Amino acid sequence: MRKNTIITQKGKEFITQVVTLGGNKLLEGNNGPLPFSDNGTGNKVDKTWVVNAIASDGKPLNVSNLAQSLIDWFQKYGDMYELDPNILAAQAYVESGYRLWYYSKTTTASGLLQFKMLDIFSLVINNFGAGGPLYWSEENLNAYRPLNAIIDGLEQELAVSSYEPDSGAPGTRIVATQNRIILHQNIINNPEYMIKAQARYMRYFAENCGKLASTSLLCFRAGAKYVTDTYSRSIEKLLKDYDNDVNNPIVKDALDYVLTVWGVLGDNNNRIFGGKEIKKYKPLYHTFGYTDLFRHASNDDFATYPNENFDPFAANVTEADEYGIIASDLDDLSIARDSRYKFIYFPSDQYFQGEATSKAQIVLHHTVSGDKGGVGGDIKWWRDKGEKVATAFIIARDGGIYQLFNTNYWAYHLGLKDNRNKSLNQHSIGIEIDSWGGLKQGKDAQGNLGWYPTIMFDKDRQSQEIRKGASPVTDVTFYNSKTGYPNGFRGFYAFETYTQTQIDAVRDLILSLVFQSKMNENDNARGGKFPDISLVFNEDIWNINYNYSGAELISTSSPDGAPAISENAMKGKKGIWTHTSYRADKSDCHPQLELIKMLQSLQNYRSKV
Repeated sequence: MRKNTIITQKGKEFITQVVTLGGNKLLEGNNGPLPFSDNGTGNKVDKTWVVNAIASDGKPLNVSNLAQSLIDWFQKYGDMYELDPNILAAQAYVESGYRLWYYSKTTTASGLLQFKMLDIFSLVINNFGAGGPLYWSEENLNAYRPLNAIIDGLEQELAVSSYEPDSGAPGTRIVATQNRIILHQNIINNPEYMIKAQARYMRYFAENCGKLASTSLLCFRAGAKYVTDTYSRSIEKLLKDYDNDVNNPIVKDALDYVLTVWGVLGDNNNRIFGGKEIKKYKPLYHTFGYTDLFRHASNDDFATYPNENFDPFAANVTEADEYGIIASDLDDLSIARDSRYKFIYFPSDQYFQGEATSKAQIVLHHTVSGDKGGVGGDIKWWRDKGEKVATAFIIARDGGIYQLFNTNYWAYHLGLKDNRNKSLNQHSIGIEIDSWGGLKQGKDAQGNLGWYPTIMFDKDRQSQEIRKGASPVTDVTFYNSKTGYPNGFRGFYAFETYTQTQIDAVRDLILSLVFQSKMNENDNARGGKFPDISLVFNEDIWNINYNYSGAELISTSSPDGAPAISENAMKGKKGIWTHTSYRADKSDCHPQLELIKMLQSLQNYRSKV
């Protein structure tokens, strides 16, 4: 969860900008009658609320020292609870816009962090059910100063009913509605202590969710009951409470809340809501400098799916250092001990479980997604299809090896149109290589030629239409007359090159599936989970000609663009294949020379007889 240990310079400028624009309106204001309050005459309190607080320098808080005080407090409690103070500061802005006096028109939410009365009881009085205000203790004489400042003047302050003006028994609501007035003033008079409560609450979530910032933010908004080990599981748990309706207002509010906090951190151009709230969302061009969070996002991405760049799977891949995946999910593979490997969460309803199926083939694919969302974007594509389409593994551009489900199970990844589809999918292991795949030549705004990614059509095939807003790909492998492919390969004359780290990762993963450990060539090896998968190179894996100089492969060629498939692959012959081996309308994987050489080298590895 902790990315930075100090508030960034841009973060300080953001806070200062908000305070400058807001001025005294951040320290006093009125939002209508205070909900669930009673001034003693049966009427709600309706007045201008004025903050009477002490700044971080010990002087009375005012507009001139508010920005620095907020910076100091977020930094102080970020350090105390080992959290990123930028996330705390962005979160507080989303909650209240730094209006210290603010309150909801419909709930008991108050102050900088919009804590409700029962939140205050749970956090400050009951210490998460520990029976006392222990979390405030700092082992010094001022241990209970925050507690006393918040409960000062309240009636029956240790009783939970005193914090339930909206749902308590009629006899106790009188105390609670009168406490509401006093508590609101105490909260707005002590913004530092509210930031401390925020940090402690976020730390509680972080300790119980693998330090995932997205999960912590979701639970801060929706409730502690949704703490799980991954963001996806937290969302699923939330959805179950609301009939799996993603448009339910509570679900949407929680998900948009997480996205908005990330937007404050890095959405420089205010794009996360399709530009609809460009003025209301936050000051334009001001963030905390986390612009790398949005480096793959285009305006079209945000307009069509606002949460795409903070998809739960993407959050898991990029944020989590550790996963609490249950033991039955894991695979007994030696690659799992490799630093490149990570088993990530994938919804159990997105693949077929039950009885384990034997595996005879390994099928290589590429994603046609490049760096757009990374591995998280690839998985989002499958999840949104909802058709149990996926591969067990994805190889990232940097060689990261991500496993989605146990190889005992299976999902559709071939997309065949005959009755062999189910069986071939059941008995094969799919491996995706993250890549843009086929490229189309085009021009940029200055007229410069380049090779660009293209879009998918029919949700299954890659088209020749250049992806809108895409940048040209710089690492390109060509299939043209000069390289022995006068008609290109499967409709394309250029592909994004698979990186050597990806090819090495594919090799080591295959060896881990067939053998127990990574070996050197010609070494004896112990049988692995799938020792019957042949490592002998299949000459018909691509319908191309392999040109050799002695034992060295120097080039490949395909005069007809390689339209044919492999009947051996379709018959289930054991071994390693690509998607092109099964479908003439597919171009993954392209026959890159380095990939071919790696696949040919696998037959030099042999198991112990």
